[in-house]
Amino acid sequence: MNTSRPELGARLDHLCLQSPDPERLARFFERGFSMPASRLGERWQCQAPARHVLIEAGLANKTAFFAYSFASSAALSTFKASLVRRDVAMIANPSPFFDAAAFAVNDPDGNVVVFGVRCSACSAPQAATKRSPPGCNTSSFAARISMRWCSSIANRSHSPCLTA
Repeated sequence: MNTSRPELGARLDHLCLQSPDPERLARFFERGFSMPASRLGERWQCQAPARHVLIEAGLANKTAFFAYSFASSAALSTFKASLVRRDVAMIANPSPFFDAAAFAVNDPDGNVVVFGVRCSACSAPQAATKRSPPGCNTSSFAARISMRWCSSIANRSHSPCLTA
């Protein structure tokens, strides 16, 4: 399956599903699709080459968000500027895997679409479970999502990790 979106300059990077029983769904992905499951803060993650799924508590059959990754901060910035010119409203980034420049938008149906650049320090499964790696801040995103996310500080000196 081709996950590349040339018109965006990005590729589908990961998605976050909701489930009334996140662990059960994570174990299904682990057994059925050979995607080892592990805890990531209040979420579960299932990973395999070219596949990455997050699972959080919520309604069955609902996608919390899906995320597109850009190869560079410059490409993300260009895309963001094009959205600003079109008056597209932006919201906070719910992904634990993107850097500080990441952002999200709500489409007319309420779907959350995230755009960012992979934060290499935040890609490790333990990034949001204990103390975040240097250069990452740990904070909480909207109460409706109840999750922890890590973002590196772009174009600045790295500060110590903070836990909110």
